[in-house]
Amino acid sequence: MYNGVTAPETAEWHAVGDRPAHSPIPSARAPKRFTKAKSQFRVLVCLARGARFKLRHHVDNGYHLQLLGKVRVSRPAVDTHLRFGANVSLWPDVAFFLDGAGATISIGDRTYINLRAEIACVRSVAIGRDCAISWDVAIMDTDFHEIVGGGEPVGEVRIDNHVLVGARAIILKGVHVGEGAIIAANSVVTKDVPPRSLVAGSPAKIVRTNVEWH
Repeated sequence: MYNGVTAPETAEWHAVGDRPAHSPIPSARAPKRFTKAKSQFRVLVCLARGARFKLRHHVDNGYHLQLLGKVRVSRPAVDTHLRFGANVSLWPDVAFFLDGAGATISIGDRTYINLRAEIACVRSVAIGRDCAISWDVAIMDTDFHEIVGGGEPVGEVRIDNHVLVGARAIILKGVHVGEGAIIAANSVVTKDVPPRSLVAGSPAKIVRTNVEWH
């Protein structure tokens, strides 16, 4: 007897688990097919969310934009722009704040932004292609408040292609992050980061050069 079913006398038995070759239990291939279909359905749902998001928030471009959950957009200022390249992925609770007239946030092809990351923009924040922005990251081109004698409170932020930003890192106004750079978790970036450099700390400093990541 096997699960209440009598196995045929001619059934061959498997070496592992002594399960008869003609067992009524479905083949393991069925769950795999189901999992693949479920995965494809999830992708379609994400793309549908992305399409609705583009229409609602007047996003420029954004081919195959994937939303894996709710994304917040605040646009209190006039003539603001939110621009996405192709195959951008946004995880739940990502937030964009366009707080200045003409403010522009642009995200390059195949970049993904993870859970609860926030980008605050008064003038310009540009993120390149193939970047990985981890969870709880904050990127801002403004101090929001002007400190007397503290200089210009606004400075454009530019992050070049293939940059990795670790969890809870903060990138402040006026920073240019070079291509292929890595920003370690919990870093506070106040100055430019050279290409293919690893920076860490608060304020962030170069700890390695000629780094690569995949």
